Amino acid sequence: MISQIALLLTICLVLPSFGQVENGQPPSETSPATPVSPSPNTPPVQVAPTPLPLPSTVRVPQDIISLPDSEGRLIAVPLNVTIEQYLEWLDRQEAERKTEQIWILRNLTATGSLSEDASGKSWAAMKFQFEFSVEQSSEWNSLPLMMGEAVLTGFTEQGSDAEVPQRNRLMIARDVDSGQWLLWYRDQELFQLEVQMLVPILRTGSENQLLLTLPSASRTELELQLDLQNPAVELNSKGFWERQQNEQGTLVRIAGFQQKIDLTWSDSSIDMSVQPIFDVESLVDVLRQGESTSINARQTVTVEQGAISSLQIKLPSGFQLENVTSDRTMKYVFDAADPSSITLNFSPPVQSSAIINWKLSAPIRRFESQLVIDGFKVVQARKETGKIAIRRSSDWRMTQLVPQSDNIITTDVREITFVTDANQGFRFYNQPIQLVMSAQRSETTFASESYFDVLVGRDQIDLSGEFVVIPKNGVVETLSVIWKDFDTEGWELSTVTSGDIPLDVTFEKSDQLVISTPGWETPQKIRFLARRKLDRPVEEYLENDEHLNLPLPVFAATANAEYQDQILRIATTVPQYAALLAMNGFRELEKERGAELAKSQLFFRNAGTRLQNAHWFALQESEETRSIRFEKVHQLSVCQESIILTQIDTGSQVLTIDYLFEFLVENIPAEEFRFQMKVPQGETALIPEFRDATNKKLNLTSRNREASPGSTETAASNSGRILEYVYRPLKPVLGEMKIRAQITCPLDDRELLSRRICRIPEINATPCDRLRRELLNQTPYAITPTNDYWQLEETGPRATLYASVEKNAEESVEIDLSRSRQGTDVGFVDAKVETRIAADGTTLSVMNLQIARTPASFTLELQPSIAVVSAYWNLDGQRDTSFLEPVIDGDQARLLLPDYAVGQPGKLVIIVQHFESTGLASILSQTLSLPGHSLDQRIGLMSWDLKFPAGVYLFQPPENLIVNYGWRWLGFGFRRVPLTHNSMTSGIPAAAIQEAGFYRFTSYQWPKTIAFRVVGRGLLMTLGCGLPLLIAILILGRPRSYQIRCTLGLVVVFSTVAVIFPQELAVLLQPLLIGILAIGIALWGAYYMRYRHDEPTLIIVGPHQDDRGISDGAIQMDAHGVNPDEITRLQPPPRKEVLGSSHR
Repeated sequence: MISQIALLLTICLVLPSFGQVENGQPPSETSPATPVSPSPNTPPVQVAPTPLPLPSTVRVPQDIISLPDSEGRLIAVPLNVTIEQYLEWLDRQEAERKTEQIWILRNLTATGSLSEDASGKSWAAMKFQFEFSVEQSSEWNSLPLMMGEAVLTGFTEQGSDAEVPQRNRLMIARDVDSGQWLLWYRDQELFQLEVQMLVPILRTGSENQLLLTLPSASRTELELQLDLQNPAVELNSKGFWERQQNEQGTLVRIAGFQQKIDLTWSDSSIDMSVQPIFDVESLVDVLRQGESTSINARQTVTVEQGAISSLQIKLPSGFQLENVTSDRTMKYVFDAADPSSITLNFSPPVQSSAIINWKLSAPIRRFESQLVIDGFKVVQARKETGKIAIRRSSDWRMTQLVPQSDNIITTDVREITFVTDANQGFRFYNQPIQLVMSAQRSETTFASESYFDVLVGRDQIDLSGEFVVIPKNGVVETLSVIWKDFDTEGWELSTVTSGDIPLDVTFEKSDQLVISTPGWETPQKIRFLARRKLDRPVEEYLENDEHLNLPLPVFAATANAEYQDQILRIATTVPQYAALLAMNGFRELEKERGAELAKSQLFFRNAGTRLQNAHWFALQESEETRSIRFEKVHQLSVCQESIILTQIDTGSQVLTIDYLFEFLVENIPAEEFRFQMKVPQGETALIPEFRDATNKKLNLTSRNREASPGSTETAASNSGRILEYVYRPLKPVLGEMKIRAQITCPLDDRELLSRRICRIPEINATPCDRLRRELLNQTPYAITPTNDYWQLEETGPRATLYASVEKNAEESVEIDLSRSRQGTDVGFVDAKVETRIAADGTTLSVMNLQIARTPASFTLELQPSIAVVSAYWNLDGQRDTSFLEPVIDGDQARLLLPDYAVGQPGKLVIIVQHFESTGLASILSQTLSLPGHSLDQRIGLMSWDLKFPAGVYLFQPPENLIVNYGWRWLGFGFRRVPLTHNSMTSGIPAAAIQEAGFYRFTSYQWPKTIAFRVVGRGLLMTLGCGLPLLIAILILGRPRSYQIRCTLGLVVVFSTVAVIFPQELAVLLQPLLIGILAIGIALWGAYYMRYRHDEPTLIIVGPHQDDRGISDGAIQMDAHGVNPDEITRLQPPPRKEVLGSSHR
């Protein structure tokens, strides 16, 4: 059910992509209107159907698509139904598929006439009468009406039941996939149907053509009215036809046609007096094979004017006509005077085109060395063009003789598309032509490669071989093979095949056979299997030093065979001996070359799954019998032991070690592998875990045994015990074998933190004739072997390699946890320090080190006033944090980083606390120290942020740091702003940098100590505001000249201070401005807000006399009765008197 619903949803999605089906609505039961001629600008006339009730669930709609069902069969699926209707209809299809409906078209008649639309296109308005006999069914069924070329204009049901439209029993719809028309019916048994169609007329030159496909019917008849008098009519399909003249023109009647009508006619009667104009195109292919030459030609005659009743054609000289056919009715006759000239007579005459097919042949005469190709010239043709193809021949080689050829142009063989095996191509553009080819017989030659695989058992020899035959010229049909002593040595040939096809083999002699092939032109392979029973076991040949004959098949030494590689592989099924070639005529190949052949040649990959002691030989071509000699072999095994130090857990103080044993077993397979590990007394946790090359755990048999007293084992193991593990594979191993053992060893407990010693247990592996040992350090720490025989071979980014060939002994390695395996180069270090000072003097510094390659350890130089609070490390791009425990070693604190962090980019954060300060004192010099560390020389540019408590400001910055802020006028005063050009401020919000008490500095080295001064807010305001007030008090009330001199002096002093102490002055500038503003406000208030009398008082000062007497400018007041020391206050007269006075 789910699949059916999914199918319906798919139908609904693809529904908009389909166009509207013609006559998609149920047709009216009434007779439609007369159809009109179709036109691109005139819409077709549609008859409005009578309103009908909604269709029942058994109705099949007009819109149909074919989709595959679960078995891949295409089924018709309706589109415009509900889900319930579709599911009910789908269930019925399965039952109806078992009983397919049977229908018979008893009678098919059609009448029609010609018309043209507005664009000048011709149509045949056809009216078809169908008489059907079908099985009675209440379900919808369909039958094909075909006629996909036509356009439906209407249909009407005929008969006694045609006047009942409510029954809706017939529908016509176009199939979306095939484009043909389908008739849907139900509740019918015998019914008649009239269908109106418009059939397009195809016009080529002066010829018209009617093409129409129809369903099969018991009786067929068609009448077509042509508005032409005496036209040239021809029926190209099956059937009987006649024509009758009437007032409208010519009536063409056709009967007995089946499923197809192909009718052609011309617009007027043929005027044979008009000289015809026509062109000819010839396609000629020539094949010379064996003792004859054959020519196949196809000529296309295209008539441009008039009609052709006969053609006279010149055939190639020396060739005999075997057959000539045409798509037109014709007869031919030879010219008695010239047998190479032939005349074709057409009835009726050809008005459009005709195709003529020729087949000619000629025997090859003795000593004939040339082939002349001419002919196919058509008399009175306007233009004659064509192509000539020389087909590939296995018996003849042909070359063009250019000087003797005429009107021939060589062309690319890829332009010859009418044959597939052409190897030469020519073309011509006019007649007559002459192509002369030099013809020579070619003998079939081939090259061969031979591969033999010999498997020697205890009592028989199996021989398998492969011949690669490469034809050089011609076709290889037979191969002669010589096999010396085949019969006398008792060989039995089982199969000879090429691919999976058996080949016929015939023995002409006891040592010569012939292989028949199906005619090879491309490289092919021949494989054979043969066997020979031995008269005695191979061991006797080995003991008596006897040779064993080995005859090999070779191709007969003829002139048409070229020999290339001849490779022989000899192997045995018994590993204790090897088989080799004796005598001469061969060259033994290296094992590397044999391994390449085993991989490149499929024959050697398929043959020999039980091979032992294989040897490879390159043979020289010879028919003589070869011989095999035998040698004893011994097992040879090489083992490479790799001790891989994979991981160091600094927390649990253990080292993980992987032992990788790579065995190479030769000659005799190894049935078991033994591993002996010497365990000192008291060690119980050293238990190895064994795995194979695919990391699959192996189950080994283990046993404990004590070391033998007085043996080397006892001395080496210190009276310990020996663990022995035995691994027996499912089948003996010959070749490579890898076994991995993993063990965890504890580190020794030493007082020195950074250095540890680890003793690696000894594991002896057998079988092992030669040993090579490697020690690989894959841990991030520096490790040094304690034994002197280890040689450093390679240091890479992933591991450090040591090599040795000494015998196994207990190894010890010294691990330096403070040094990285890749050295001390940590790359670039980006440092950021943030120091926060509390009001009570508590100072914390956070040192953030961004390291390109993290070292193995980090050392801090501690001071009495500094203590490490915490430290942690995290990898770039990850949130996981590794907390580090500092270990105090005298005046140093060492941090051991985890093994996964060493060499990786990451961030190291150390938090330290300072005890050197008891509090912040204004104006007094303060010092702050940072601890030195092991990476201080790697730091380039660093940043240091100082954060003071609220109300404390930096008065004098450190001299050894670069200030990373400036002062600007913003708003109503000066503000600190960050310097945006400094890269260290990137990523820090501007609000954080402008925060009160936050100061950022940069340095190009690690500053261990800085000195600075701070000032409190109260003292800052006192100094900034009090200083201007004091100056104002001192200079106000003084003479103007004194004030000017003081002002100039203050400017000089202020400028000098600004130059010498710019940062301090910038800090004081803000409260200075506040003080100056306060002075200005005070002066303004004093001037405008002091008390004044309503009327002024005139004060007259008496005359003044000095020692020089009365001055010239003095006023003598004594004449007025005023003494010199008296002051008289003259009051003005009353206001009324002043206003009433006559004085102006």
